[in-house]
Amino acid sequence: MAYITQETKKQLTPAIKAALAAHGLKGSIAIRNNSVLVVKVKADKITDKARQDITQAMTAQTWYDASDVQSDYCDVAYYRQINLQRNDFASFC
Repeated sequence: MAYITQETKKQLTPAIKAALAAHGLKGSIAIRNNSVLVVKVKADKITDKARQDITQAMTAQTWYDASDVQSDYCDVAYYRQINLQRNDFASFC
């Protein structure tokens, strides 16, 4: 069953922030439904290299994927998601 704790998020935060900074990006980290680690990147688009670095930083040493596609069995430590947030939204007063 996919599950991630706040302690795991705290352990992963420095590596994720370093991966974002290495590519000149800013973002925030959150947990959704206790099963998804979400990184919200403030950019219109990111390169494949940046996506790979961020995904690797989101993966803890205890992360595993024992899923079996043939039998439709899904077993991961937790899900990882990268969201892009556009910076050009106009603010309304």
